[in-house]
Amino acid sequence: MARKLGVLGRMGFGLGVLAVAGSAAAVPPFLSEQGRLFDDAGVPVTETGQAIRFTIYSGVDTDGHGTGQLWAETQSVAIDDGYFSVVLGDTSNGGTALPDDLFDGSTRYLGIKVGSDAEMEPLQEIVSVPYAIVAQRVVSKTGTEIIDDAGVWHGSPTGLVGPIGPTGPQGPTGATGAQGDTGAKGATGNPGPTGPIGPNGNPGTPGATGATGPIGPTGPTGTGVATHRFVIGSSSWTATSGSAITPAATTSSAYATVAYTASAGDVALIWQTGYCSTPSLGTAAVYNGQGGAYVFGNIMTSTNGGTFSSNGDNGYLVSGAAPGGWTPIGDTQRQALSAGTSYRWSPGAYNSFTTDRNCFGNLLVLIVR
Repeated sequence: MARKLGVLGRMGFGLGVLAVAGSAAAVPPFLSEQGRLFDDAGVPVTETGQAIRFTIYSGVDTDGHGTGQLWAETQSVAIDDGYFSVVLGDTSNGGTALPDDLFDGSTRYLGIKVGSDAEMEPLQEIVSVPYAIVAQRVVSKTGTEIIDDAGVWHGSPTGLVGPIGPTGPQGPTGATGAQGDTGAKGATGNPGPTGPIGPNGNPGTPGATGATGPIGPTGPTGTGVATHRFVIGSSSWTATSGSAITPAATTSSAYATVAYTASAGDVALIWQTGYCSTPSLGTAAVYNGQGGAYVFGNIMTSTNGGTFSSNGDNGYLVSGAAPGGWTPIGDTQRQALSAGTSYRWSPGAYNSFTTDRNCFGNLLVLIVR
């Protein structure tokens, strides 16, 4: 049910924080508000125990609503034929204390809201009670007299001293007094500017040679390494019986790499891999009486188009009972090359069996500098 505060029923709003002349007692920091509530039909409200919220604002907007809420509290108010009387800010009765600086001379507005109804409009402007604006005596909240009836100040002198006046003219110089004691040594001053550079002195005697420092880390490998690879595919030939390496296959350019003309510092790294039959296919093994039989891999070299010759052997020995199938041959060589000389290489085999062997092999030549 909407309610309204009757204009004729408004009994005023008293400011209870102002002292009465001639009294030195503490003044209760409360406000009092009385009024009469009517419903929409103009009938006084009789339901007692109404929840009424009181709010103090610093201003109102163009719609008449309060702005800048400064304080508020809600009370359960007794109603008698619409009349009510309340004390605001009384913390002893569960109220909310009024801030000390709530009333600083600016206009304040009181809003009243009953239950869930909207706040009544217009808001009530708070004004001074009679004679409060010309109070003759001022006391603190504890009742201490600050200004008496005659207007004499009895409060703290702190902050009452005025500003320092201008300096007066200098008086005549007095007689020189006795010399005082020597004072303590003052702090060292800042260093002065650096003076000009003096002439060079005579050179001193050379000191002893210091110890040799540690060797630094090895630097990265340079880019001057030249590599050339020559690869021979699967090449087959017949290794003739006996120890002499003279089969035509090992001296034929058909099994040789393309000729390579060496530069200064070139080195050939050579690998040979392959197999030879042991014994020759379809033939019984025949040994040569040397306590065993063997087939060695041999790397053959031709210089400047000449005859191929063996660089030595480093193969696999086959001995004991007659073996069957194939035995591996292999050889590795590191061969320093002469600048301007043309080289070709070919795979080969050194055969100590008394029968010929069928062989095949691969050859890889890597030139490094």
